[in-house]
Amino acid sequence: MSKEHGQQKADLHDKFQSEGFLLSQAYLVYIIEALNAIILKLQGKNINIIMHHDTIRAFMAKLDLWKFDKREAWKFIRNSSQCEVADVSDEVQEEFLELKFNASAEEDFKELDLETFWVKYLPVYPLVSHQALRIMTMFGSKYLCEAVFSMLVAVKTK
Repeated sequence: MSKEHGQQKADLHDKFQSEGFLLSQAYLVYIIEALNAIILKLQGKNINIIMHHDTIRAFMAKLDLWKFDKREAWKFIRNSSQCEVADVSDEVQEEFLELKFNASAEEDFKELDLETFWVKYLPVYPLVSHQALRIMTMFGSKYLCEAVFSMLVAVKTK
């Protein structure tokens, strides 16, 4: 094996271990999970056009919900100290307040990127962190989805 080939292999290994690649995999898992769920709902013995219509309408409503610019409640992800408790969902409000007034977390928020911050605080604030990470792993564009599928094909081919 040539030195250049060995370097290319090491670079590829580093790329697959990078945070960006791992986040891309999370995007892929999330979108495939959502698509598999709708496909399963559209199959079966006792399925008819009315059920298909309801399933597709529900999925379209979820797509609207997932649009980032329509959800002010998601602003806590970008800056929890500037967000009010009424802006977050009811099930995470108490945990959100603990996070909001945690001085160490506020310092970490200033120093870490968003993904690292929420992963770090997942064990401490599981409800609010899980909600933040779930939102952050949604596909932002068709390009990201296609890029992840291309990477997956490259991995599977090798």
